[in-house]
Amino acid sequence: MMQDAETSAPPPAGRVDKGAWSLRAWLELLRLPNLATVPGDPLAGMVLAAALTGQPIAKGRAVAVALSSLCLYMAGLVLNDLHDLPADREQRPERPLPSGRVAVSRARGLLAGLWMVGLGLAATAGREAFLVACLLALLIVVYDLWVKDSAPHACVTMGLCRGASLLLGGAAVGATETVLLPAAALALTVASVTRLARGEDAPQAVGVSALVPALALWSGWAAMWALLLGHAGWLAGLVSLLAGQGAFLLALGHGVAVIGPAVPPERMRRGVGRFLAGLLLWQAGLVFLGRTPGAWLCGLGLLALWPVARCLARWISPS
Repeated sequence: MMQDAETSAPPPAGRVDKGAWSLRAWLELLRLPNLATVPGDPLAGMVLAAALTGQPIAKGRAVAVALSSLCLYMAGLVLNDLHDLPADREQRPERPLPSGRVAVSRARGLLAGLWMVGLGLAATAGREAFLVACLLALLIVVYDLWVKDSAPHACVTMGLCRGASLLLGGAAVGATETVLLPAAALALTVASVTRLARGEDAPQAVGVSALVPALALWSGWAAMWALLLGHAGWLAGLVSLLAGQGAFLLALGHGVAVIGPAVPPERMRRGVGRFLAGLLLWQAGLVFLGRTPGAWLCGLGLLALWPVARCLARWISPS
């Protein structure tokens, strides 16, 4: 983790640092650069499901599932740091909670609020969406409280969390099963990146497995592009092609960059952050296949967020 010199040691027990309400501390707790990559999961799922079934997209439901996914993601981050607080006091005293820059009681309050809002928003998008949101919440709890210390189980569960996030969009259309393929591709991508991230605190040997995220992204996008090209039309298909291939090439380049016998932590952290930011291009490539004005607007917004996420990662560590 990136460290700030002024927060390298926690405050005395029982006292909260005067910076407990600082904006930066809260943004570190919530891994700000990663948040930009979350709403695109359910939005892509919703657009794809609507295009495959011929159903219209309800704007209210689209907003609800995008915000629901974001709230549940943030809840997972807060739960993770609360659960790890005893260990972080020893190993990562610069983090917002052990340093006292964010009060533990406030973090618990935020956690409860995020759970309620996230599930409540999903409920407004229909019964199927609510059930998928409950599954996502369960996967988050399983990861944070039970399997995080077991490498294979942790990687798989983290991948399933992001896959379920995409399924949430399909559920809002009532067609969850239609987006199982891109959800599986996203799950494999995130599971592979999580595997790389687990060793980012020390030099690690990385082989060709670093190319798996790129291949998984390409397979998920290519399958949807082939299925929906006739529906999307040549212009949307071309823009989707550029975004999808761009996501693949970037992920491929990031994968090649972290292959080596002793990859230093700094390079791996940069690679992980760039892998995650690249999901925005992949999401945009899928969303453009929806062809509608709303899908175009959403796709352009996701593309615009990509450089923003990259810039934010230079300020706050995404991992």
